[in-house]
Amino acid sequence: MDIRNWADDFRIAQRDISYSVAVTSANLTGITHTVDGSAAGTDDRYLIRGGNAATQKLVITIPGGQTLVNTPELIEVTVKAKPKDGFGYTRTLKGTFELNKGSETCHVQVENHKEYIDLLVGVDKGQQVTVSWPSTCLAPDNTNRWMSEAGAASCSITLEDGSSCRLRFFVTGEISAGAVFRVQDAGGEIQTKPLKQ
Repeated sequence: MDIRNWADDFRIAQRDISYSVAVTSANLTGITHTVDGSAAGTDDRYLIRGGNAATQKLVITIPGGQTLVNTPELIEVTVKAKPKDGFGYTRTLKGTFELNKGSETCHVQVENHKEYIDLLVGVDKGQQVTVSWPSTCLAPDNTNRWMSEAGAASCSITLEDGSSCRLRFFVTGEISAGAVFRVQDAGGEIQTKPLKQ
């Protein structure tokens, strides 16, 4: 993920920004992070120089071989900007990432809107994936080319190498507490977090 000192061409921080990064998970161990390939400097802090637009790359590494207690497993990243001299930019940014067990070559993301829910499905290698959903509360948008022949509760789609698609589902009833999407590919099954917010 990117950490930067600018919003656009006209809004660039003129002062240096000193910040810290914390990465936590309730069940995963050994998580490390680097910024532009380096571990944190003095006082576990990083620095972006002011005056010119600058972007630094935060990379989070999770050691393999761990058993996921929850599906998905949540990873929280907190970035706190606070100047050492007491003057300048102060801000806390938080982001939550999900680690799913199952496939290593298929990725999913849910965008929950009031009247509809979008499911984004992406693959590293070309393959067929099967998507299933709770038909008691969701109906597929059959005008979407990926779901033109979808059944009431599932459909199979074929994606090419490095491609993705957006699948739209209309909310037709109350979403129950355990309602989820399930995406199955050759590498396993991915189950999204519960759709009820």
